Amino acid sequence: MSSDLLKLFGIGTEIDERSAAFLTKAISDNDLPGFDYLEYKKALSALEEMDMDADIAVRSSFKTAEIAGLTKAKLLEAAQHYLKVIDHEKNQFQDAMKNQYKVKVLEKEERLSFLNGGILDGQRRIQAIQEKIKELEVELNQVQQELDAAKNSLQHTEQKFVEACGALESVIQSDIEKFNQLL
Repeated sequence: MSSDLLKLFGIGTEIDERSAAFLTKAISDNDLPGFDYLEYKKALSALEEMDMDADIAVRSSFKTAEIAGLTKAKLLEAAQHYLKVIDHEKNQFQDAMKNQYKVKVLEKEERLSFLNGGILDGQRRIQAIQEKIKELEVELNQVQQELDAAKNSLQHTEQKFVEACGALESVIQSDIEKFNQLL
């Protein structure tokens, strides 16, 4: 259903596939019972695939949906529901990112700080400590590389997720504006 939802929202390869799959699964898992925004969107998509004028497709789909009991208020309420689902997932993602940042970055920064202190302390000692200092420098470089890799990975993941959220939110917001203007 996730790829169907991506197609339904007109979202292709411009957003991260994993983030999009995660978000569309959340939307699918929180699908409201009965004929709501998602079912309306499917009907609208079917009409648009027939090269129907977009405004006429919106109105025609809505007239058909009214038969199933959908009202403009229910449609807008359902669209808001799915925005809240995305927002909830975004908040959970941010919490997870904070935890991962703590584990993957802050602890390594603390380790770097400790290692730097060890290096400075070791440099003040007599020449017998020189071997220990070399070992710490090797570890410092390794931890710095791990830190840089962790930061880059987390930033890249966050960027892809934010783009996915933005794309879905934009489509839903655009739909809401269109519904408010046309219905």
